[in-house]
Amino acid sequence: MKLPDLIICPFNRFNLSYLQEMNISEPLSQYLELTYPTIMYHRFQLLRAEEIMVNSDLYDEQLQSILRQNNLNFSDFIQRASLNCPAFFPLRECTEDDDESCINPCSEATEMYTSAGRCFRFPSSIQNASGYGHGYSIIVNLPYELYHTGVNQILNDGILVKLVGDGKGVNYDMSLIPAGVHAIIPLTATRYDFMNDPPRYECEEDPFDAYSSLHCFESCVHHGITEDKCKCSLVASVNPKRYDTCTAKVIRACVIPEFYNPDQHLQIEKCNIKCKPPCKSWAFTKQLSYAPLSTNMVSKLTNGTQKESLKRTIILDIFYEQLEYTTIKHVVAMPLPSLIAQIGGQFSLWAGGSLISLCQIVIYCSRFIFNRCSSKSSSCAKRKSRRKRRSRNCPLEKCDSGATKTNNKISNGGVEMKDKKCAPIAEIVDGGGADSQSSLSDKGLMTEEQLI
Repeated sequence: MKLPDLIICPFNRFNLSYLQEMNISEPLSQYLELTYPTIMYHRFQLLRAEEIMVNSDLYDEQLQSILRQNNLNFSDFIQRASLNCPAFFPLRECTEDDDESCINPCSEATEMYTSAGRCFRFPSSIQNASGYGHGYSIIVNLPYELYHTGVNQILNDGILVKLVGDGKGVNYDMSLIPAGVHAIIPLTATRYDFMNDPPRYECEEDPFDAYSSLHCFESCVHHGITEDKCKCSLVASVNPKRYDTCTAKVIRACVIPEFYNPDQHLQIEKCNIKCKPPCKSWAFTKQLSYAPLSTNMVSKLTNGTQKESLKRTIILDIFYEQLEYTTIKHVVAMPLPSLIAQIGGQFSLWAGGSLISLCQIVIYCSRFIFNRCSSKSSSCAKRKSRRKRRSRNCPLEKCDSGATKTNNKISNGGVEMKDKKCAPIAEIVDGGGADSQSSLSDKGLMTEEQLI
């Protein structure tokens, strides 16, 4: 499995011996340091930088004079004044008698410039087994005797490390490692395979190999602001550069005011929209740990001759914990074949019934409604017939619920009949006496005596 490319940035910008060779004074050398715009964290750094920029016209004239004397432009001067790769990796050249274990990292390293100064990018190698010892190791020796302390430099004894996919552009990943330690960096890899699906997600589908959204944004901003307005290029800008490198005087007078101009907000927004992340990329999760190299142990082994050298040495071991990676991928939620199948399934669901089945459904529904109506009409007719029979048998006067009414008076014998529940009572006009009572009994009616 292929390991990522390794980028190492020492916290130094200029070779002190070269500056002394060019007879550059200390104030002028600090003026050169300010050509790398960066964040200054300490108040004494800000005060010192202001003191230098007060005499920026004088220092700029001195710089231009040195450049004319040596027939150089400022970009060429920056390259010559920076420390090169062998200064940090002083390994001997491999010969034909050496085996494959002899590696000179500078033979394949490429150079790039950042705000920290010149950085070195080492190509990836193949890891054939999991775990420590099967990745690649690299030893960095920091030449403090050649360092020039800059007023706006990061005041750290160590290096900055970045991991980048094989041949891919630089991203925002970075780690700081101090000097005099042995650092191990176990890795886990994640591969992203996204789809350009605006407006939900936008990415660059077919970028060139070294494409980077970070480089794209910096290039867009600096081309639209720095180079177009100030006619110069920042020393840490992405190659190729269209103009000579900006001096500290131009940066203070033009670049910074233009960059923070409210009118340039639209240009920055355009660059954010333009520089989309790549659709396919790799990300590496680091679990950095380190331990200081023991000077006491080295003193016992070397009689103290390597003690100072150990304080400026950094050992890096980079490896995969497992030879596997995670893929996070965008997929179409419903591809075209699935969409066609869904449409066919819905059509089959609603059109699958035959014409006879549809007719049967209509008949069943009609019969159900007819039966419901028929049952209701018959029940209504039965209730009406019961009311009619009850009205023929009941007296004309209405009975209130729970109230006792006198229904009919039987004239024979002066007997008066009462009923609480409107029992059927027949009027007897003729006859009387016992005959009338017997007649009432025959018809199922009750006399007052029987009630009592």
